[in-house]
Amino acid sequence: MTDQEKWAAVAGNDAAFDGLFFYGVKTTKIFCRPSCPSRIPRRENVVFFATAAEALRAGFRPCKRCRPDLAAYAPDKDTAEHFRALLDAGSDALSGLGLTRRRAAELFRAHYGVSPREYRSRARLEQAQALLSDTQTPIADVAWTVGFESIPAFYRFFHARTGTSPAAYRRQSAVKEATP
Repeated sequence: MTDQEKWAAVAGNDAAFDGLFFYGVKTTKIFCRPSCPSRIPRRENVVFFATAAEALRAGFRPCKRCRPDLAAYAPDKDTAEHFRALLDAGSDALSGLGLTRRRAAELFRAHYGVSPREYRSRARLEQAQALLSDTQTPIADVAWTVGFESIPAFYRFFHARTGTSPAAYRRQSAVKEATP
């Protein structure tokens, strides 16, 4: 790989080149990954390294934003996974994340491909369908278990997602189980 190609990767913040090389900024004595979100340095101040160890030996220190000294540093991924764990636990509180709701939603969407609201809705629907397959559980209990405070809201949600009412879904589910 030529220095020109490496510079293009740095200028484009291209994560595809992370781990293939590192770049150091002579004026600050800091080295980074090609995808580092920090300000792009002047080309004449940039030197390239094959490994992080090589950059350290040359007297450069690791960037605090992209952490090129760590093999797998993905704070956005960690944050999205933490937010997902909160959603899975039935909470959408952002305590401990240190982010606004909007930023947390952006990270979540980038990592999982859906908004937190859509993710939670899908999880509620799956849980409701599983509970409805048990004919002993009253539909009202299913609605409250999956987080709805009113039966009509649950019916509207379920019908919009499945095209059928919870009672009709339960009957269809019972017929499918009874059929050999």
